[in-house]
Amino acid sequence: SPFSTTWNGDNQSLWSHLEASLPQVVTMNICNFAVNGVDIGGFGNETTKELLIRWMEANMFNPFLRNHSSLNTRHQEPQAFDEETVQIYKKFLDVRYRFLPYMYDLLHKAHVTGEPLYRPLFYNFPADENTKEINDQVMIGDSVMLAPIVNQGQKSRVVYLPEGKWVNYFTNEVMEGGK
Repeated sequence: SPFSTTWNGDNQSLWSHLEASLPQVVTMNICNFAVNGVDIGGFGNETTKELLIRWMEANMFNPFLRNHSSLNTRHQEPQAFDEETVQIYKKFLDVRYRFLPYMYDLLHKAHVTGEPLYRPLFYNFPADENTKEINDQVMIGDSVMLAPIVNQGQKSRVVYLPEGKWVNYFTNEVMEGGK
């Protein structure tokens, strides 16, 4: 059965630390630390509006979810920026809360079987060679793929969809996988 709750240490408000957060959480989950997470926004340094929003988008399904920063850094609660930040942050928290029953089921399964909540794509699609090198997309259980933007200034991204039918949660668009 999985070990205790962990967090991945005092990260920094840096884009490279955001980019590393998904592989870190996946690795900890594979090692049976299912209740794991990172400091949203980065613990040290000064986060920005864009960086804070991207941290939240990329880590909204972490069982251990907290916006946390060190003393003598700027306040990084969403309301410390502007109303747009609050609304975007709220949007992703709302998604998180809609998925809580699913997350609870996955955490129970992790407890009983050791099967991870966060998974690299190759865990769910081992025969798909295209999934072996992807570390900026993760599966949350068998049914949810998270493919956040983790680069400064980026407004869209390419997402690889393994074989099968995929539904965009926000638009309900159905897409065919394998591309």
